[in-house]
Amino acid sequence: MLKIKILIYPDKSNQIYKYSIIFLFLVVAPFVYSCFSNKIRFKMEKVHLKIAVLAGILLFCVSVVSQTFQQIYSDNFETYQTGDYLAEESPAWSPWFGYAYEQAVISDDQAFSPTKSVLIVPDNDIVNDLGNRTSGKYRISFYAFIPPGKSGYYNIMMEFGTNETWAFDCVFFTDASGALRLEDAAAATFSYPQGEWIRIVNDIDLDNDIAEVFIEGNLIHTWQYSSKTAYGPEPGIKQLAVLDLYGYDETGLPLESQMYVDNYEFSEQTSPVPLSDYSVYLLSGLIVVFIVYRLWFRAKSV
Repeated sequence: MLKIKILIYPDKSNQIYKYSIIFLFLVVAPFVYSCFSNKIRFKMEKVHLKIAVLAGILLFCVSVVSQTFQQIYSDNFETYQTGDYLAEESPAWSPWFGYAYEQAVISDDQAFSPTKSVLIVPDNDIVNDLGNRTSGKYRISFYAFIPPGKSGYYNIMMEFGTNETWAFDCVFFTDASGALRLEDAAAATFSYPQGEWIRIVNDIDLDNDIAEVFIEGNLIHTWQYSSKTAYGPEPGIKQLAVLDLYGYDETGLPLESQMYVDNYEFSEQTSPVPLSDYSVYLLSGLIVVFIVYRLWFRAKSV
């Protein structure tokens, strides 16, 4: 059965879609109805015109202050051959220690889009270098597919190499439950659908020292980023080093790693946007709505 899922993700700019729906019902629908009905009188025409103008102004303001993200690196794993070792084919990825068993392979068994993903199984351990950044606002996002009865894992590091500091880790257990871990304990728990693609978003604001993790558009946890680490009570540092995809598999825990990852993105937030593309479209739409109403009103008055 074909399943269609529409989600509002935590991009601030995506607020535009919610307000567009309001615009549709408050302005477009009454206008279309009035074109085919003689029952809407002069006062209602003026009310609809005011609503159109106010809705357009609201949409314009929302778009101007919206947040946008500039892509730094992305990988949909389509440029590789099935069976390739990702870290051997891409300089952006590397095995944690450099061992052969840490290598993750490109698979066409599952894909979010179009046909390939990278498969993480027990002992695989690959990292994406995020540049040891100490300022700015960043988003690390990807899609994950975990088959029924399997598990998945990833973490983000504050330091990597000579010194290693885990910022946090996120575990997806075999029973479709999950945990975001800080200070060697679950800071937040959640459930997730197995056998489906889920979107995972990690927003790290180094300027304001805030971290947020979203799964399928739902906020899982927010905290002061540098105040805690994954495995110790001591505070961390305001730094973004690497993302790690690991085939976490430990006896005694509900873990049996098999996680497909697709459409990986690392981006930097830029805000506010003085005149975004959305603003241009919305301002143009406002002008068109106003002109159409004026012409229609004059035609009705003749």
